[in-house]
Parts: sequence; C-alpha cells; structure tokens
Amino acid sequence: MTSPPDGLPDTASSKEVVRRWPVFVLAGLGVLALALLVVSLSRSWGFSQGEELNGDVLEGIVVSAEDGPYLPLDVERFGRRPEAVYVYVVMRRMPPGGRLEVRVERENVVSVLSRLISGGEEAVVLERLGVGPGPGQDLDVVRFALRERSGETVPPGNYTVSVYRESGGAGTEEPMGRKFFVVRG
Repeated sequence: MTSPPDGLPDTASSKEVVRRWPVFVLAGLGVLALALLVVSLSRSWGFSQGEELNGDVLEGIVVSAEDGPYLPLDVERFGRRPEAVYVYVVMRRMPPGGRLEVRVERENVVSVLSRLISGGEEAVVLERLGVGPGPGQDLDVVRFALRERSGETVPPGNYTVSVYRESGGAGTEEPMGRKFFVVRG
C-alpha cells in the first residue's frame, strides 16, 4: 500500500470504534431514578391531613409529640420523626359498658430504593395509656401512644387513626371518626 501524498489524511487505515453504550446505560439509570422519585412523591399528593367526625359521641382527635394531662396543640405534620406520637380521643361520656376500639394504619412514603437498603418496613404499635377528664363538661379523653415496635423513632409515613365503637360482630362498621397526619424524616 502506498502512502497518501503530503497534506492528505490517511483514510485507508482502520478507525477506532466509538462505544456509545455506556452513555445509553447512564441515561436509562437516570430516567429510572427520576421515575422512582416521581412515584414516591405522588403517594403523598393525594393525602390530606385533618380529621373527619361521624356522629355526636366523638368530639375530636388530637395528635401531638407531647404527653401531658391536658390537651396539647394538634399537629398534622411532623417535620422530624418523634419518639412517640400521642393520640388524644376526646368524646362525650359513653354509657356504661361502652368500649372504644382505635386502629392505626400507615402508608409508607419511603422510596422503594430506600426500603431495599434499610432492610424492610418498620411496625408500629398503639398502646392505651388511660382515661381522664376532658376539657369540657361531660367529656372524657382517652390517651394512646403510637410507637415503633423496636423502640426507635416513629417511622415516616401517612397515618390514619380510626376510632370505632367496639361491637361483638366482625362486620365492617363505619368509624366514628378518623384523624389523618404525616410524619416526615
């Protein structure tokens, strides 16, 4: 093979192949991370804090990180994870033999990737603390403590506390009230 005349490039030699697959892999991982972030954020978009009361027995549900003999200020959004969330159920005095059932549900707002790294989902327990006089005449306050089962801080999530009048049947009764709040962190 002869060499090209002076000043002209050598086009007969083989060129080095440019590999573009790493760029496509990185772009795909970026799109996947963005999609996981959008899904994680969209879980909390439809969640609204507050309470709903049905009937005239239940006066209100207060949640707070403070435990005390008096009703603390109601909190609907915890910016950091508290050691415990105290739930105060304010109600008119029930007839003798009337009992309450309080349930808590948590919707996890942690991303799938964080859940895989941390090793799973934390369990919460609701412990009854006692009954005391309420802020008005003929009112009682039933106190509960919501804690993480292993003793850590309360895990992040969208929480719903539901109050039911205890019944002998196993039917799906309508709650007397619900309280919705968020723990971030």
